Amino acid sequence: VLFVAGVRGWATEIALVRDGEPVVGISTSGADGRRWWAARDAGAWRSSRGGAPEQLAVSDRTDLDGVRYSLIPPLDALPPDRRRLVDGLDAAASYVPPVEHGAVFVADGRVEACVQLGGGAWDFAALAVVVEEAGGRFSDLDGGRDLYGGGPVVFSNGRTHDAVLAALRS
Repeated sequence: VLFVAGVRGWATEIALVRDGEPVVGISTSGADGRRWWAARDAGAWRSSRGGAPEQLAVSDRTDLDGVRYSLIPPLDALPPDRRRLVDGLDAAASYVPPVEHGAVFVADGRVEACVQLGGGAWDFAALAVVVEEAGGRFSDLDGGRDLYGGGPVVFSNGRTHDAVLAALRS
């Protein structure tokens, strides 16, 4: 309902998964006419309504000092028991509320990490391709690439990934 009503932050995710590996991903935000897409070994891209495609690249930060992160669902929407899952990261990094999916924030360098607390392959696969083709990394909290475990998952710039996982475990 919110997507159809034009509320920002909602998107349609479409992926092609071959032999359990996502190889093409598209995320479209109809409310603001923006699209992010990627294919294995072809890079990650973004366009706005009528604009030319721009290639995406993750940020170059290498440690938690100064890291920015986003969260799905947003931090202010979490009950206290769910918020505890990100307390360690929140203590070490600056939170950036998502107005689009936090994974696209990672792909275009606006944040170094996005934690998605739950979902399914339909939520993770397309964005995993986009983030990885922009130079980043996708994993579950154990560092594996489980699309089907239901989350939480982490999308990152790759350089901070292990530190983000460690902060989430603390």
